[in-house]
Amino acid sequence: MDTEAARVEVAPYRVDDGETFALERFPTAVTANYRDRGDYRKRMDAYRRAIRLWQRKLFAEGRHALLVVVQGMDAAGKNGLIRRVLGSVDPTGLHVWSFGPPNSKELRQDFMRRYHQYLPEYGSIAAFNRSYYEFALSARIHPEWLAARGIDAAQAKNGRFWEQTYGTIQAFEGYLQDNGIHVVKLMPHVSQQAQRQRLLDRLHKEDKRWKLTEADCEDAGRWDELAAAYDACIQGTATTKAPWFVLPGDDKRTARLLAAEAVLQKLEQLSPQWPDGLDGNNAAKRARIAAILNGGKT
Repeated sequence: MDTEAARVEVAPYRVDDGETFALERFPTAVTANYRDRGDYRKRMDAYRRAIRLWQRKLFAEGRHALLVVVQGMDAAGKNGLIRRVLGSVDPTGLHVWSFGPPNSKELRQDFMRRYHQYLPEYGSIAAFNRSYYEFALSARIHPEWLAARGIDAAQAKNGRFWEQTYGTIQAFEGYLQDNGIHVVKLMPHVSQQAQRQRLLDRLHKEDKRWKLTEADCEDAGRWDELAAAYDACIQGTATTKAPWFVLPGDDKRTARLLAAEAVLQKLEQLSPQWPDGLDGNNAAKRARIAAILNGGKT
């Protein structure tokens, strides 16, 4: 980045071991990690430039891919987070996918299948706005969604069933990493009060009303159930290789800067490099190519 002073500390929000995880222990609001709007823009611009450069190297090298999973409750700021953090990446190397409820065909398939076709190719970044985690979250409080898949709705209360589901997700993410696709899992964590206000804003603003559904409002009324589902899910899927970042989301700017830091750290860890090209350090060959391009002049 342009300066290390622009970076923020994301480690306190990282969950490597979910065994004792509890959502209530993670704040939804903290002291802002920027001084004012101008400082926020400078920091975010610095992150976006750094992420863009690393993505260009990722694309050129073509050995790894990055999957950014953004999972959170309704009105948690998922769309804006993806747009602000990854919006400057070259579009040839970025794909954003938003997943709604599965259609009738997808309900006749295993819950992971619909996501395989959207995994990033080597050299690219894919962002999932909601993801395969929906099955382990929404379906847990909507037994009818299980029944639609031909699964006994009683399984919604079966702890062993969900443990197997979490095991499937862990195995899937391990498979991805073994194949060079690295996962960054972000959860913008909002308070019940902030969610309610954002849903009301959608209701009263024409340019946001289209986002609001009755299902969103109904789920907002089941906050405790959904929070318990997140507890169990993160407990069962947070690992050292595929940690969660549970980000304070009441202030969207704070969450976005933290998300940018998590993404940047992963790219730095992968450390893709520019390929040498033209047989690497073959100076004589490069000189011949230069001569051709210069019309025979060296």
